[in-house]
Amino acid sequence: MAIPTQLATVVAVSFLILLPHPSAAQPNHLITETCKKTPDFDLCVSSLSAAPRAARATTVRELALAMIHVVEARATTTSLYIKRLAKTASFRGEEEAALKACEFYYGIIIDYDVPGAVTEVRYANPKFGVDSMVDSAREAELCEEEFRGGNKSPLTGRNMAVRRLANVAVAIIKSVH
Repeated sequence: MAIPTQLATVVAVSFLILLPHPSAAQPNHLITETCKKTPDFDLCVSSLSAAPRAARATTVRELALAMIHVVEARATTTSLYIKRLAKTASFRGEEEAALKACEFYYGIIIDYDVPGAVTEVRYANPKFGVDSMVDSAREAELCEEEFRGGNKSPLTGRNMAVRRLANVAVAIIKSVH
């Protein structure tokens, strides 16, 4: 009888070890409360819950910085995607010009908007960080507009994601005191 009891104990302990910790499955309170003030609660929670900086955040300011870096990461992957697309032979003429314009717009997000937002939120006036994230959303929108006039944009989903993330960042930055 000792063997089945030991086996049952091992199985029970193994099962408990494999269960996720309740706090690991749920976003922390600061993330939840902050995301309630944004235009896209689900996107906010999922983005911040996946961001290592947000997991360590103890203030709304730190969450704002984490979301700015989420915008930066998405803009960077989109920029790299644009560069790959521009090298393909299937994009010529107006489409090639649109991709080059998008590369420029995403360069502005990565090189100017994100660093400006980080500086303003971290050290100065968060209000100006709002302006930088509003500009990021607008740059993604301008990229999408480059494909108007019959050319279907290969970037619609990516542009929309950057706009939505930037709008969430704006709402979080506005909550910084």
